[in-house]
Amino acid sequence: IRRVRLKNFRSIADCDVELGPLTLLVGPNGSGKSNLLKALDLIRDALENGLEIAIKRQGGMDSLLSRWAFRDPCARLSIHIDLDLSDGRSGSFGLVLKRTRPGGYTIVKESSE
Repeated sequence: IRRVRLKNFRSIADCDVELGPLTLLVGPNGSGKSNLLKALDLIRDALENGLEIAIKRQGGMDSLLSRWAFRDPCARLSIHIDLDLSDGRSGSFGLVLKRTRPGGYTIVKESSE
């Protein structure tokens, strides 16, 4: 994983993190370090078990949407990951979700290259 971009995910309003061979996450409590890792875990779990199960395991859509976006009915949660693949190629995966009702969600956009 080379780059992670998050918007409205848990405590993270917006972030763009470039990763290297060794990346250390440093910051005060509540700054989003664990939530960056939870976003990666969500994607891993969704690929292995399906998106619906992965979202339930993380507490449902209401717990994933950031508090800044929670009251906005049009708010979107997005996760984008850029990858360097083992055969020298690069790829990316993106997921955009919208809350439809308390606990519910719809996929607004899913992309992979």
